[in-house]
Amino acid sequence: MSQGTPRQGALPEPYLLFLALAGVGVATLPLAQPARLAVLFVAMAALAVGYGSGRVVELRLSAGAVWRGALLGLVISLPVLAFLPGQLRQFNERLYGTTDVVMIFYQACLVAAPLEEFFFRGIVAQGRGPSASVGLYAAMGLIYFAPHAPFLAVVTVTLAMALLGLAYTHIQESHGLAAATACHLVAAFVLQVWPSLLGSLRLILG
Repeated sequence: MSQGTPRQGALPEPYLLFLALAGVGVATLPLAQPARLAVLFVAMAALAVGYGSGRVVELRLSAGAVWRGALLGLVISLPVLAFLPGQLRQFNERLYGTTDVVMIFYQACLVAAPLEEFFFRGIVAQGRGPSASVGLYAAMGLIYFAPHAPFLAVVTVTLAMALLGLAYTHIQESHGLAAATACHLVAAFVLQVWPSLLGSLRLILG
């Protein structure tokens, strides 16, 4: 069956993948947030690999694209960091359920950035278009954080993921998936890791 012609009465495959991921999110509600996120990432990876096997996901991998993506990540994230460093630290540590900067770095940069880009920009955007990619990426904020964070924080992160999803999708369409992944990784480091890392360094040195 081709990617663009799902069976009559069936949801298109990327949407089914997202529903399966949402089901994992519901099933893992009793877990502590760090463990829950780890299970969700494993599930996302399994679904992405299972769906992507035998299909071509366009990377457009080049050094120039990666550098452009990384630079755009700095442009997106540095102004936010400049105005909200303390708030970002408290916000991220509450969302991730940990003050361990190594754990935040691992989950936000080494796992989430490449995995989410492959899933949402590589599979969803290339299969169902940019609107689906942005909408489902924003909804992922609810799956990640709604059970373990205050309502206002969840709304904020969902809106932030919608805006970032727009940026990542535009970069993916303009410069390729590798550039979008580089942008996501840099933005995640600046917005999610650096505030906690800076706080830890100040505590050690102060």
